[in-house]
Amino acid sequence: MAGDSEKRSQVSEATTSADTAAETAPKGAAASAVRAPAVELDRASLERIQQPGNEDLLTFYRHWDGLRSDPTEIPRKDRFDPIDIPRLLGKVFLAEIIEGRVRYVLLGSLIVDLEAANHAGKFLDEINPDPDSEMCRHYADLIEHRRIYVRHDSAYWVGREHMAYSVLMLPLSSADGRISHIIGIMDW
Repeated sequence: MAGDSEKRSQVSEATTSADTAAETAPKGAAASAVRAPAVELDRASLERIQQPGNEDLLTFYRHWDGLRSDPTEIPRKDRFDPIDIPRLLGKVFLAEIIEGRVRYVLLGSLIVDLEAANHAGKFLDEINPDPDSEMCRHYADLIEHRRIYVRHDSAYWVGREHMAYSVLMLPLSSADGRISHIIGIMDW
């Protein structure tokens, strides 16, 4: 489809400036409509996921981007179905935001195996109580500042070697346009 080709070319032209995105937002929206700042993957992350070895991150980002009906919007949660990305499902997680707290809804089987625990139903602050940790700051950047980027980290998991991994988290919105859920992928 021509629209999909155009949207894909926009992925390579992503910008980190919400002001620029707001300036390019469609004109003529109803005066009462409140349009939240656009979200785009930061340029460094976009360049990195386009490198060989990061195909899962790029596929995941393109899937999320394809859920948007407008390049300045956050896709609605009801447009996302994990079954649409079966090859990535084991690395994907879904979290919801409840009264400012992040609660895991779904964790892919590979994540559960890696962590030797299924955190579905648990809140982020129950798993990681340090709000200054890289992990918690990543969530805060997305929820509070609408910044999306790839976080690169490393960790020791029980019974495993030290391991480097990457996490890309993307927002999903409710009908009123606020961020209500986060979909993410963990890649190692």
